[in-house]
Amino acid sequence: MVDQIKIKPELASLREMREAVSKKFLTQSLRVADLDSVAQNLIALFPDGNLEKEMGKIKSVLKQGYSSEPPNPSSPAAQLLWGTLMAAIAIDPSISSNWSSFVRGNHFSDSKVWKQLTGSDAAKLERWYIASDISQTLDRKDLKIEWDTPPSGYPDLGYLFNHQNTRIGHDLVWSLILGFEHTRSIAMHELAHGIGTLVFTEKMQGMRQEMQGISDKPVKTADDVRRLLKLKHEWSARYLIYDEAENSYANRFTANRTYDSSQDYQASLNYVEGVINSANPQQVPEDAVQLQSADYQFQNIKRAIRNSFFCNNGLFKNTEQGWKTVGVNIADLRGVDSQGNILTGMAALSEIRRICTKLESLQPKPTDHRFGPAHFRKKCDEYSGARCNEIDSLFDQFISPLMPNITRQSENELEKILRRNPDGLKSQDGQGQDQGNKGQDQGDKGQDGQDQDQGDKGQDQGNKGQD
Repeated sequence: MVDQIKIKPELASLREMREAVSKKFLTQSLRVADLDSVAQNLIALFPDGNLEKEMGKIKSVLKQGYSSEPPNPSSPAAQLLWGTLMAAIAIDPSISSNWSSFVRGNHFSDSKVWKQLTGSDAAKLERWYIASDISQTLDRKDLKIEWDTPPSGYPDLGYLFNHQNTRIGHDLVWSLILGFEHTRSIAMHELAHGIGTLVFTEKMQGMRQEMQGISDKPVKTADDVRRLLKLKHEWSARYLIYDEAENSYANRFTANRTYDSSQDYQASLNYVEGVINSANPQQVPEDAVQLQSADYQFQNIKRAIRNSFFCNNGLFKNTEQGWKTVGVNIADLRGVDSQGNILTGMAALSEIRRICTKLESLQPKPTDHRFGPAHFRKKCDEYSGARCNEIDSLFDQFISPLMPNITRQSENELEKILRRNPDGLKSQDGQGQDQGNKGQDQGDKGQDGQDQDQGDKGQDQGNKGQD
């Protein structure tokens, strides 16, 4: 039996309730029964009678699939109440099993309750607020803001920038849970990726071309297949580091908007990250064998890259314990400096932070867009290329030494296959081609500005979007 969200003897704050709901959503254990606990706590915190009205509407949704009266998610507490309902519906099919197909729709975003919420005055106003802030920041009137679901499905976060139709997808359910006022920072973060995360690094582009050349061969030699597997692994690793490192730029872009807007984006970035971290804390493993594994070392470095900005932004203190709260064990960090000298512990962290802080600075000035679209695009191109050079260095200094251990198991499995096919593999056999193209396909996602870096499941879900 799944435990319900419990009410503490003293009332939980709105943030604590958001953390509790987020945790159960991320672990897919949120159920309708939790609604009563959430409502009880929120009504006690905000006893103005409005939440009782919203709870009555929610009960009609549970019964028939839509609210008998228009939803009103205009307050942060009401947003959390409706977000809890929508999160439960998203992960528990039994809730909607008795609704008519017309009410349920073919997709969650087709359901009647979804349309009622996105059609509410509060949701319309929120879209206008985000669009207005973007327009004032960049003078971009071609961008569309649309309520969205994650491509990978809930409980992942669904915030992304689509280059093809200049559209920012803004996750409805997570925005309700985390609060409209705070998830505006995610929309601005995705905008930053959309206008500034433009090209892969030079080494990634070279690897892509080599993978394609090998994949196009009608017959691959054993050495071709070995090379393709190695390229695939390195491409995937480079993409994950590239994706994470670009967040340094996107988060700083967002934080800088604080000075041109009535929204405190700096505080909202910390708020969203803090809630997700509390809902799904990243623990440093205690097992000695696990601590020595290449996969753990990779994730430890990756988390250090991600959280460099948040340390600079004041989310936690730059101490051993402060970094442990975001899942980074300083003692286990290792790499080399630009001269090849070995770095460990705090010295390694300082070098990672130096590069990541430089990435934060490599972006157009807020006033650059005032000199016209052509000038602004040119500056974005220049800074994107400069960041790519830094990201290649970051990978070479800290991840390249791990790659032999990361790829060892797959290489051993490949050798077994090659022993059965000593004369090489045809393309239609798919073995080598698939291995290489998976890396390419994963890289293609990056140009949509998605933070689909999901090595740390819960935490990356919390980025994903922010990402």
